[in-house]
Amino acid sequence: MKSRLLSKIGSAIAVGGVLAAASSTAATSMSACGESGACTNLREATYASLETWQACDPAGPADQCIIEAGNPKDCTGVLSCDFAINPKYRAEAETTVYAIGQQSQGCYLCAVPNCITAEIGYCEPISRRCLGVSAVTDGGLVIVTPPPPEDSGTSSTGSDSSTPVTPDGG
Repeated sequence: MKSRLLSKIGSAIAVGGVLAAASSTAATSMSACGESGACTNLREATYASLETWQACDPAGPADQCIIEAGNPKDCTGVLSCDFAINPKYRAEAETTVYAIGQQSQGCYLCAVPNCITAEIGYCEPISRRCLGVSAVTDGGLVIVTPPPPEDSGTSSTGSDSSTPVTPDGG
């Protein structure tokens, strides 16, 4: 009887230990993905800045959006790729892009974004935000060149892999 009770207690302790280890592993995994409080705050603040920098007026001049180089060492993922901004925020954006690699050093990006080919800035009329696109036709058709598939080993030329997108998102 005593050995049976001890066996049950031992089993309960073992199950509890496995559950605690699994819980600890899950928490560690989330932290390793950059979800610490500091990384989350940096990611949210950087994204809020990006939204401000991208504000534009579709009725404004065609040159109101420019391409800003991203920083592939940005571990928040927000400024990893080239992006379009309103030129009045250029100095602030450049300073942030320059510093983001160092600021996000403790963050770990689990999924590296696939960057589209952003060659020109375009003021998207629905969101009223500058977007980086490959081209805009005379008829207003937006062309976005997606990145090549990771396993293809080829580079995108933009002519055969472009995806037209109408200004209304269709």
